[in-house]
Amino acid sequence: MKNSDAIRNFAIKTAIVAVAVVGSLWITLDHLDDLVGQQIYEITMNVNNAVKFRPHVFWPRMAAGIEKAAAPANDLSPEEKAKLASAIRVLRARWKPLLDAALTDPVPEVAKRPR
Repeated sequence: MKNSDAIRNFAIKTAIVAVAVVGSLWITLDHLDDLVGQQIYEITMNVNNAVKFRPHVFWPRMAAGIEKAAAPANDLSPEEKAKLASAIRVLRARWKPLLDAALTDPVPEVAKRPR
């Protein structure tokens, strides 16, 4: 066997292996792409179904929640009401100066530059 025949056989075997590897990777990546695409589709559909606004479901639940909150059985005791009112007064006193300063529209002070 000549040197050129050995090189030619090596090149042919290398080409066969390369084609087999590329083909295997192609098939594997195509399958993987299909799996990922399916998962993305399912996640998208689940998110869309979870956050979809359905008025025929929302408004009856809202009405039931309001009715439940307004029921006399769910009223707070006078002690709890007084405790909450006291806590709200403390928070109001603590945050009022900051909120007043933030909500007022003061005239910006312009620093005078010496001329």
